[in-house]
Amino acid sequence: MNILIYLFIILFGLAIGSFLNVLIFRLPEDQSKWARVKRSVCRACNKVLKPLELIPVVSFLIQKGRCRSCNEKLSWQYPAVEITAAAIFLLLTFIHLPFGAVISETSVIFLIRDFFIASILILVFTIDVKHFLILNKVIYPALVVVALFNLYLLDFDLKKILGIIIGALIGFSFFAFQYFFSKGKWVGGGDMKFGAFIGLALGWQGMVTVLVLAYIVGALFAIALLISGKAKFGAKLPMAAFLAPAALLILLYGEYIWSWYFNLMI
Repeated sequence: MNILIYLFIILFGLAIGSFLNVLIFRLPEDQSKWARVKRSVCRACNKVLKPLELIPVVSFLIQKGRCRSCNEKLSWQYPAVEITAAAIFLLLTFIHLPFGAVISETSVIFLIRDFFIASILILVFTIDVKHFLILNKVIYPALVVVALFNLYLLDFDLKKILGIIIGALIGFSFFAFQYFFSKGKWVGGGDMKFGAFIGLALGWQGMVTVLVLAYIVGALFAIALLISGKAKFGAKLPMAAFLAPAALLILLYGEYIWSWYFNLMI
């Protein structure tokens, strides 16, 4: 039974990854012709794609990364996002439904919540890397959905709910201070809302850990760019490129990381 569940999760993750690709391409372009296209089309020749051309990963490989109609190269974003979503969904399933474990309603709801959080992190990461945008139309609904999930899963425990509220306030305030102090030069308004989402999803402990990890990696990345001459001092970097992977790491292995850290300190 577990093997069948894992196979289903892989296929489900690939399908969600394919849907995320649609959102990644269309959401930043809501005023363009792509927002009015209801069916998937080749972005080079505008040909409506057939179902066999839309199979996640498989179609990309069979077509050798090119459109069957105009032979234009397809973006590697398609298989990358699909495989990433499937891999993360599978890892989350291993965590919440380990092999041989009894499946409970709570574990399934936790899993669905984490699927949702992971999907938002992938979506925000990719759009921010491509366009330097964190869209309100993504973050606002995501905040509502993750809040409802956590209210239910925390069984309306005031102490636990306070933990996620503090996490959201830490995430928002950390970037709000930078935004207003620098007059928008260091971070953008979307970073404040994304910080609130991560804090609400992972709680105060997760939010603090994400900030530490993201800023360490971000600083090392910025130094590497400066040394290599690929960027100048003061150049902007998409914050979600560091926040989202750090949040995914905590979503997957936060408890193990905290346990290791506290044992090390003791």
